[in-house]
Amino acid sequence: RAGFAWEFLRRNRRYRGDFEIMSRHVATGTASEMEAALALGQRWGLSFPGDPQQRSDHALILWDVSVLPDAIVLTASPPGAPSLLHCDHLPPASFAVDRADGRHVLWRDRHDDRRIWILPDASPSGQVAALIPLDSHVPMRLESVLRFWQRLTERRAPIVSPLTEQQRHRLILMLRALDGWHEHATYRELAATPLDAGASRPSRPAR
Repeated sequence: RAGFAWEFLRRNRRYRGDFEIMSRHVATGTASEMEAALALGQRWGLSFPGDPQQRSDHALILWDVSVLPDAIVLTASPPGAPSLLHCDHLPPASFAVDRADGRHVLWRDRHDDRRIWILPDASPSGQVAALIPLDSHVPMRLESVLRFWQRLTERRAPIVSPLTEQQRHRLILMLRALDGWHEHATYRELAATPLDAGASRPSRPAR
């Protein structure tokens, strides 16, 4: 997705013109490279812009997370939620930019191409967690995070399926039996517990 997006953007005449103006400002010293790049990137949905002369497989660009939903946002893992990943376990960056809002990383190899935004609260050696905005792109963001996790941990994601009606029914019966046991019901009374989920469990007379 990122590659196609860049191929369209680098063919945009307005973007090519803006990039040329930015390059002139940097060459004449009227703006620093970082200041000019951030201004241009903000205008075009990029955390850091690229040279439109470069193809997607060579360009070092960083898309904004709001524009590229499969970009991954990493933050410090919350207390009590241990993570398998640490910042210092991440692969070496092909390209990275440090900004006030964190570190923006392009990770590229022959099998994968990832844009990662590491928020400032993530310690270089600390555990990290993925931050997923609950927007209209949640399915795409989840898929991207899952692929990233599988790649780094070399684990297959378990198949999580909903409970079947039979499983739900068995769990309900187990809960009713547990309630009866807490009320000191006899085995005969537990066996007489209604199987209908809508029926009420007979109460044990007070002693």
